Amino acid sequence: MTVELPDEERRMSDMANAAMKISSANFVGNQANYGNGGTYWSYGREDNGSLVLDITSVDGSLLGWGKCKKALGHIGFYLENYINGDGTINYYDWGTGDRDSLSDYGLIVDLYIKAVRTCRDMTWAKLHLPAIVRVGEYLLAMRAKAKVYYLLADLLTYL
Repeated sequence: MTVELPDEERRMSDMANAAMKISSANFVGNQANYGNGGTYWSYGREDNGSLVLDITSVDGSLLGWGKCKKALGHIGFYLENYINGDGTINYYDWGTGDRDSLSDYGLIVDLYIKAVRTCRDMTWAKLHLPAIVRVGEYLLAMRAKAKVYYLLADLLTYL
């Protein structure tokens, strides 16, 4: 699905295109560079530009307007460079060992699905499917651990 506006609303389309171009300036090539390079979430900082919000917001919009080439480049770069072998997202955690938001995993999967449905590029989809499968496996493992934890908590309640 792409957004289409009637000709009399051309200014709206122009403004949306300008906003997408400005937002895309937050990328160095296909790598997100949130901020000015001197703050966090920049490719030149400890987190190495790993903020999921960059690709979910910018590329979600690009996909909505049918700008597949740029969006697929950004998303593919992220999947290749920030999804670890165990399905976790490499946030380059500032050396603290902390992880960021669990919701980012769902956002990544959702963005991949939106990209596949919108762009219909099966070569790209197959190339990046293994990263998404790893994310899914990680989420299922987290769910299984949570179920065991809460089952044990329930059992302890009745002892």
